[in-house]
Amino acid sequence: MIPALVLMLTKNEDCNIRECIESVKQFSEVLVIDSNSSDSMKEIANFLGIGVIEFEWNSQYPKKRHWTLDQVSIKDKLLLFLDADEGM
Repeated sequence: MIPALVLMLTKNEDCNIRECIESVKQFSEVLVIDSNSSDSMKEIANFLGIGVIEFEWNSQYPKKRHWTLDQVSIKDKLLLFLDADEGM
């Protein structure tokens, strides 16, 4: 396992989420940070054993990445932000 936390940023990515999650299986921890998806993305991620944290932007600071850093406990020295439609 690669000792790194992958934070996957999503919104309505049910067509990409499975492939994106599969692409980071070798990392020690993966979390989805979701912006209120209305599709089945959350159910797919949960089915694959990946936790989902809900994010709702208040049109001010902090934006999604900074908010996530305040919410998530980072155990490893490495952190990777990945948009679900980017894949690896």
